[in-house]
Amino acid sequence: MRAADPTIAIVEYVSPSVWAWRPGRARVMRAYIDHILALLPFEPEVHRRLGGPPCTYVGHPLAQEVSELRPNAEEARRRQAAPPVLVVLPGSRQGEIKRLLPVFADAATRLAQRIGPIEIVVPTVPHLVDPIANAAVAWPVRPRIVVETADKRRPCALRAPRSPSPAP
Repeated sequence: MRAADPTIAIVEYVSPSVWAWRPGRARVMRAYIDHILALLPFEPEVHRRLGGPPCTYVGHPLAQEVSELRPNAEEARRRQAAPPVLVVLPGSRQGEIKRLLPVFADAATRLAQRIGPIEIVVPTVPHLVDPIANAAVAWPVRPRIVVETADKRRPCALRAPRSPSPAP
């Protein structure tokens, strides 16, 4: 972008976690990023201290909805009910899905063998439904794949509308 038009500002939304991994990356970013819009309130100070590009805290879109994401009474009861719910979060990239789903399948199998019936839920995005569903065919307990944002945010969103059934 700089080569095409050096007057165009390059702004990065969501700071890399330089405060947790590779702090030297902050200083390197200064050469190719003009400004960072940070999700976490402490990130501007971290970038300043590490010599990174200018950084402004803008917050996270879900921060405004945190009270809606807290469990209501029904959800609190569900969390104590049987079977326990296992939420599997394999990532948002094809490579992560391919690499992590077999590990999660093995962990879910061991957990079910150890504690008995479990309900598995995999929240994801539309373009990852097929790879997740294809991988989950071999799981001993079929996960419920949740795609719609409204379904992910509604009270008891993790509660299955039916009893989980073992894979054939």
